[in-house]
Amino acid sequence: MENYKFIQIVNNLKKRIEAGEFEIPSIIEELQKARPCAIDEKNPRLVKVIRLTYEHLEKYDGFFISIPEDSFDDEVENEENEITENQIDSLTYLLSLMLNPLHKRNALEIKDYIDAFNEYAENH
Repeated sequence: MENYKFIQIVNNLKKRIEAGEFEIPSIIEELQKARPCAIDEKNPRLVKVIRLTYEHLEKYDGFFISIPEDSFDDEVENEENEITENQIDSLTYLLSLMLNPLHKRNALEIKDYIDAFNEYAENH
């Protein structure tokens, strides 16, 4: 991603979330600001994952998508704190992927997130 504005928005959002500022309306607003930058970069997968992210946050009032590698883990998380931490870790990981969406591994993981968003929507 070469769009400085996009990088700045995503980095600032990521830092705020990592610092404990998990305010859903603010996250949605920042992602909505970042989306036109992704459109300018002509990266449809990135545009889609940004839209699905803020729609998911808005509809479910939280981020309930695991990091793709975690989905193969057989352990079930039972404690609320673990689930909340996973949401934050997963969202910050997704934001990191967004910063370099053309990297082959990142592109595949962004696709995994898109699939996870769609699966979650079908089941909830």
